[in-house]
Amino acid sequence: MSLFNVNTPFWQFMNKMADVFLLSLLWMLCSIPVVTFGAASTAFVTVSMKIHRNCEGSVMRDFFCAFRKNFPRATLMWLSHVAILLLLAADLWLCWQMKTKLGAFLLPVFAMLGLLYLMASFYTWPLISHTACGLLKGWKMAVHLTLTFLPHSLSMLVLALLGAFLAFLYPGLAILFPFIVCYQFARVYVWTFSRDPLVRELLLPSARYCLSGAKSAENKTGQDNKIKSED
Repeated sequence: MSLFNVNTPFWQFMNKMADVFLLSLLWMLCSIPVVTFGAASTAFVTVSMKIHRNCEGSVMRDFFCAFRKNFPRATLMWLSHVAILLLLAADLWLCWQMKTKLGAFLLPVFAMLGLLYLMASFYTWPLISHTACGLLKGWKMAVHLTLTFLPHSLSMLVLALLGAFLAFLYPGLAILFPFIVCYQFARVYVWTFSRDPLVRELLLPSARYCLSGAKSAENKTGQDNKIKSED
């Protein structure tokens, strides 16, 4: 029966969801030391993109391989995140305490910069793993992707905030939300990275091959479905 055929779309989807669930568990455990959050997030994104592209491999092996490989650059990127967050938090607090017209003017300005930072931060981790960008170049490309694909960036922001809100309301189900958010983020990463010319120039050979392979697989699937419908 087709119900028990592991090659059906249903079981392929369930297998993919199990992989991403395991991936979110690994990310949460490896983020506990805090200092390893950058490397864990980079590995999290790297493997989630592989899962979305239907690349073969082991979730656990690929996760720790990406963790070790990107640890130095990812940790440096994570430290820059912390520095920016502290700076924005200090600016917002000072503007709130000023109680003047200048403070009232600057408060929404820094709030908008904070939202821009959050959206750009989503792109920093896949850029670490898929390109050889340094710290400044990585942030520049992250801002570029944020503004170039602004609707996608806004949808990622809304999804991340919604996931964080639901995790706060239902702590017992917190492990479910990272893998849901991560899988949707992976769709955006694959779509944007394969279409932006500036990013394509910076992609590592292995990343370029996988992205082109994903597009070819999508085209092949579409052609196969068309042939089946004609039959």
